[in-house]
Amino acid sequence: MEWESPRGTGFPGWHIECSAMGTKYLGKHFDIHTGGIDHIAVHHSNEIAQSECSICDKPWVNYWMHSQFLNSDGNKISKSLENGYTLGQILDKGYQAEDLVYFFYQAHYRSFQDFTWEGLEAAKKGRKGLKLIDDKGYPYEVVVAPLLQDLNTPVFLANLHKHGISTKLNSIFNLVAKEEPTENIIIPTEVQALADQRWQAKFEKNWELADSLRNQIEEK
Repeated sequence: MEWESPRGTGFPGWHIECSAMGTKYLGKHFDIHTGGIDHIAVHHSNEIAQSECSICDKPWVNYWMHSQFLNSDGNKISKSLENGYTLGQILDKGYQAEDLVYFFYQAHYRSFQDFTWEGLEAAKKGRKGLKLIDDKGYPYEVVVAPLLQDLNTPVFLANLHKHGISTKLNSIFNLVAKEEPTENIIIPTEVQALADQRWQAKFEKNWELADSLRNQIEEK
């Protein structure tokens, strides 16, 4: 993968393609560029150098958002371990795409997340607990505020469980499937308080307290 050139040893790179596509479709300056953390050291550094030294503004991009890796069953996803799953395989097991979306929202994009079927099942149950409510009087700005803090989706989910998810928000985030019947369930104040405490405990990664609160909720 190397060859000699007038400037020394050459090494083929795919960085120039991304600079070309970025400037063609997004322009000489745009707001957000995403990618995995493995792109920081080489690929994105090359993109910046190429773009800002050619025709683009400085900075070329305002915010670089790098996501952490997703593991599966405690291991790196690999073909040899056969621990990578397609969306089709997940749907075939009776889950909905919304369950997977909810699962991913439970972790911050810059934090490690481990995919397990048990975790997806818990996400399915958590998503089923969301209450779809009318937009009138909904504290929209309060609920979405965590998303303005580096896309803090775990706190955003906690807010949804506390206030419910409005029809407007659901049209954006698609957490309650349209084909799912919604029920007007009256949750006792005591149980709702325990649920709110459990979500806070999970956010603080106090798993022992979260499990204890879950047991109390199940008992009631």
